[in-house]
Amino acid sequence: MVERVDFKAEWLPRRVLALAVVVLAAYLLYDYPAFRTLLAVYLLVYVGLMFRWPHVWLAVLPASVPLLQLAHWSGRLYIEDIDILFLVTLAILLWRRHDKTMHRESVLPWMIHLAIFFLFVSYLASLVVALLPWPDWDATDLLASFLSPANSLRLAKSFFWAALLSPFVFQAFRQDHIESRRMILSGMLVGGLATGFVALWERGVWQSLFYGRDIYQILSPLLDFSTPYRITGTFAEMHTGGEAIDGYLGLAWPIMVLALVVSRRQWALAMSGLALGLVFYSLVTTFSRGLYLSLVVAGGVWLAGAIYVFHRNHQSLSARHFGRLALLLVASMFLMGFAFFRGGMMTLASALLMFMAATWVSWKHWLRGLSWALLAAILAFCMWGAIRGMVTSKWHPLEFATATPIAAFLIGATVLAGLIGGRLLPRGVGLKPYFVLGLIVVAAAGTLIPALLGYRMTERLSNVMSDFSTRTGHWNHVLALKNDGIVDRVFGMGLGSFPKEYHWDNVNRPEGSGNFSLIEEHGNVFLRTTGGKDLRLGQRLSLDTAQPIQLRLRVRSPSPEAWLKIRLCRRFVIHPTEWNSQCVSINHTVMDTKGQWNDLVFELDPSSIRDGLIFGRAPLMFEINNRREYSLMSHLPAIVDIDDISLTGVGGTAYLANGDFERGTDRWLPYYDFNHLPWHVKNLWLHLYFEQGVLGLFAFLAAWLAAIGVGVRAMSRGEIFPVGLAASLTGFVAVGMFGSPIDAPRVAWLYYFLMFTLIAQYHAVRGGGKSGSDLKTASASIQPTKI
Repeated sequence: MVERVDFKAEWLPRRVLALAVVVLAAYLLYDYPAFRTLLAVYLLVYVGLMFRWPHVWLAVLPASVPLLQLAHWSGRLYIEDIDILFLVTLAILLWRRHDKTMHRESVLPWMIHLAIFFLFVSYLASLVVALLPWPDWDATDLLASFLSPANSLRLAKSFFWAALLSPFVFQAFRQDHIESRRMILSGMLVGGLATGFVALWERGVWQSLFYGRDIYQILSPLLDFSTPYRITGTFAEMHTGGEAIDGYLGLAWPIMVLALVVSRRQWALAMSGLALGLVFYSLVTTFSRGLYLSLVVAGGVWLAGAIYVFHRNHQSLSARHFGRLALLLVASMFLMGFAFFRGGMMTLASALLMFMAATWVSWKHWLRGLSWALLAAILAFCMWGAIRGMVTSKWHPLEFATATPIAAFLIGATVLAGLIGGRLLPRGVGLKPYFVLGLIVVAAAGTLIPALLGYRMTERLSNVMSDFSTRTGHWNHVLALKNDGIVDRVFGMGLGSFPKEYHWDNVNRPEGSGNFSLIEEHGNVFLRTTGGKDLRLGQRLSLDTAQPIQLRLRVRSPSPEAWLKIRLCRRFVIHPTEWNSQCVSINHTVMDTKGQWNDLVFELDPSSIRDGLIFGRAPLMFEINNRREYSLMSHLPAIVDIDDISLTGVGGTAYLANGDFERGTDRWLPYYDFNHLPWHVKNLWLHLYFEQGVLGLFAFLAAWLAAIGVGVRAMSRGEIFPVGLAASLTGFVAVGMFGSPIDAPRVAWLYYFLMFTLIAQYHAVRGGGKSGSDLKTASASIQPTKI
């Protein structure tokens, strides 16, 4: 019997709503100020993929978190490119007919419903609190800065987007949990690869590979762990500092490990390994102590979860060997750390090579004679390398007679560790176990140890107590800003309210960062800046640096004295120092203009910056700053109005866009290089309490614990997939001990998306059965060798 479908009752309302969402997405795309054609092509390809593979959105959305980030050029941080992608996704999901599984097995435990319900209520209530009194939606600078009441909408969208898409996440896992898992892992891998490639770009690795003249110039950017520069990745939210990239990497690296564990084909194993290596390198080069803490905490969750899964699958021998192998790796890391401390990268590389060679010989017992002969040759080579590293060390050079016994002990201990490790690795399952072990050892020892023992992290770790004192002082300041009313205690001061409250409390203090706003006067829109040392308003551009360019702008000021600092620089999001060798600067003093606009004209010679066609160079940025420092610190912040900024080349070519600010802050983005406390609470739980009150704090905690509880339930069925998700969520929360990654909307969305994904595992596999391919792969990959 064919089931009859009531078209009007089921299809028509959904498709009408889908069409309305498409119209909204089309309007936002048309209004987008940068790379509109590229974004349109991206969306069209995505739509085609969705109709071909219905679950592909589970891959595209997490991949787009770091990949689709055009705010560096568009200046849009309220209505972003990813919001248009979410609209398109929602429209297609609504358009396609719901499967019967949309309503089948949809009941979750009441505790999960309750936690999510209170989280929803908290976001909604805090949003209302932030928007009262009702803002003027026609205000010129409503979307100009984070001091606007509309900042509440920016932060709210992360949870609401995840909540809107959550029913479709549950539906996808009920339809095909294996395909859904594969899609999510694929999307996270693509995002991890993109983040890693950008991290290498930021650190100058790509440029050195193309233009380095010798091995030292080629490897120096890759292995330089003393630089003050901290990567920011693709995340434009890092323009105020914060933990956007920290939160993303805290979520990403456990998923990279998960992908590596469940990979079955060689190409998938290679891609997973590459992604994990790049993400781990990105994590290390943030030099973020909170992220390093997250690495330990999430790593502990991963290890405990993996042992628990093997134990639940009645593989107690596997669990014991897994634990022994983990202890061996920890001991090996101490050996590698000693090697780096005594002889730098050369001694460390020798120890690494010796460990991997010994592991191979012990693991592959066939061709033993040839293997032992090769091991002896490698032993001699590594001894030479270790001794040479110690003798030529820049920090702790040793005499040959002293270095030789130390090197002998180090290489001997490394050989022993490698031989034991090889005996613990499983056999008969291909190269995967050896590949995984090698990747972990090389990634951890080759990046984490040099970073921890390098100048940059040594300096940061030595300042832990003083920095912690600064942080606790900031937290006390945050608590002092919070009102004592019952509404503020329960629902918070409102989403996105912290930057505004902090700004007005510090506006006249010397440490004030400065401010900007858009003013409309007689139909003309212009930029009003309030003096501060840290604030720069910048625009990325492309121009011919071989030709002189002319800068024109109009200024007006009621202040007795103001300093304008205008620069054309090569830089990424956050620059570690005030000095930048790749800059052309103009310093100009503006006196009281008596209410009149003054025209300023400057000639710039950008030849010293060189052309951006050189591969791997940093982007070119025009930035302007109403500078407040030195003697001006003792005066009230100077006010300078700026309008009609233009950069023109030979022949009248215009390089700047929206220099008259008639389109608001489109194409412009503010940058705060040094003072980040005004924008971030720097603690996840205090952030939730300040902006969302007690309700928001406990709702977030309850939702996190509920998701972890579902993960443990799924682990008890022998599933490895929830282990990675639980470690990922825990890694994000651990970053929040000394940061507030939840104030970066796209990263917060990814957290909630993965949270709903973990909750979806409640019904992913019914009847207590095992999860299939991922479990079998993981079990086979770590099946031990009996000793």
